[in-house]
Amino acid sequence: SFGIHLNITYATPLTRHPDLPPILDSHGQFSEKFPHNHLTLPVQQAVFAEWSAQIERALTMGLPISHLDSHHHVHRIPALFSSLTRIQKHYGIHRLRGSWTIFPEEGDNYPRNHMDSNHKTRTTQAFTAFYTFMQHFGNGHSQPSPKTWELMTHPGSPYDGDSTLLQESWQQRLCFPVEIVSFYEL
Repeated sequence: SFGIHLNITYATPLTRHPDLPPILDSHGQFSEKFPHNHLTLPVQQAVFAEWSAQIERALTMGLPISHLDSHHHVHRIPALFSSLTRIQKHYGIHRLRGSWTIFPEEGDNYPRNHMDSNHKTRTTQAFTAFYTFMQHFGNGHSQPSPKTWELMTHPGSPYDGDSTLLQESWQQRLCFPVEIVSFYEL
């Protein structure tokens, strides 16, 4: 399935909305280092317009959009929830990437019930990086309690071991069966 990776932290905006500058760098580019206290109501409205333009671009390419997520997980910033909810309602996209449930640096302290209650949203019960998931559960005897997971992967990235893992028989390292589904099946 195709998810739209909403962006306000990298590269050039698609729109030239007059209220975007507080989250742009000196070159007019998005930056992951924008202060969250700059997410005023006008900026939130500009983010809605930018995210709408990003979705429209994908739709004009004929992509069937199954879910939403975002670069640097900015869709999980509380000040942007109203923009996100408006996007969901406007485009009828009710599947959404949830929050991290296993952080690479923190271990497996994940919540037992991680369902998002935002506007009819459907999501997996848990989310983490593929490499981190395999570090925790690829030992052949550990089994996670959440049943549905989204595993983020960046094949080819020099910063994680996804490419190597994906080329191996990674499912055989798990002590539980795995069924790969799309967001449409949630």
